[in-house]
Amino acid sequence: MKLFERYIRLINGYLAYFRKHRRYNADDNLVDSALSKLKASQPNVFNYFLSVSKQQIGKIRISFIPGTKTVSSQFVLLGEDGFKWNGKTFNTIDKLVEEFKKEVTKILQKTISLNQLF
Repeated sequence: MKLFERYIRLINGYLAYFRKHRRYNADDNLVDSALSKLKASQPNVFNYFLSVSKQQIGKIRISFIPGTKTVSSQFVLLGEDGFKWNGKTFNTIDKLVEEFKKEVTKILQKTISLNQLF
């Protein structure tokens, strides 16, 4: 039982830390519309929000708009070691977001390069 209590304490600690992030949005249902409004007013800025996923229990959601209108989401597992995404574990939300931005930038650059070929 002690092991389970320790696990729950660790998860709750990471969740409390996550909820303090400046990009955290408590209402997962409003994230998509808020992102769409931001994209319309700031089309050249990479905006994203963090929320607790209502779709996938036990995961957090990073929502962003890679193109012009469609909201995309990446789901991050919240574990006793931290935030698990893309085969890596991050002990801070800032490190996770930094890696997320790098990966999305790479994907977007490849997409732009491919579009220029056609």
